[in-house]
Amino acid sequence: LGLATDRYPRGFGSVDLAAHDAFARRVAGAATTLVRDPGVLPLAAGDFAVILDDDGELSYEDALPRGLDRRGIGWGIVRTGMDAAERAALLDRARGARAVLVPIFSAIKAWKDRSDLPPDLADTVREIVRDCGPTVVVTFSNPYLLHQFPAVAGYVCAYGATSHMQEAALAALCGEAPFPGRLPVTLDLPAIRA
Repeated sequence: LGLATDRYPRGFGSVDLAAHDAFARRVAGAATTLVRDPGVLPLAAGDFAVILDDDGELSYEDALPRGLDRRGIGWGIVRTGMDAAERAALLDRARGARAVLVPIFSAIKAWKDRSDLPPDLADTVREIVRDCGPTVVVTFSNPYLLHQFPAVAGYVCAYGATSHMQEAALAALCGEAPFPGRLPVTLDLPAIRA
């Protein structure tokens, strides 16, 4: 940027923001990884998403909820400490769906003192796997979360919660784009029996 010679260089006006945005979209699309195929993809109108928000930062205006709305996929958000009746009503809606998507927003942060889901959210995933139709978990964090619920039939890694990652993951889940990503780690998991 030339900061050594000019303390106030060109600024953002000289940065090609459109090119940077296009590059971020390409990277997000290339990173989306299908770890386990549950046999129910692509998702379609009438399916349901139970979004787990461990961070308390997800907004109804974020890319994933808006994308679900555009595709006719119902959804609701479960957060730690949520009212039990509200949580139960949300899970009842999921029980009637052909397929259930479980997007997980759980960034690794020092103040959490953990890298996994808290027990109540992990129990929610296990309850969905046990009581609902075929389930696809997509983590917008780290792939190791799968160790908390190894019986889930479908698993997708998106590696980050940016709007580009949310859009890329949803496009792949709905059959609008491929899953070109590859796991950067090895997950030792039991095979799922049909």
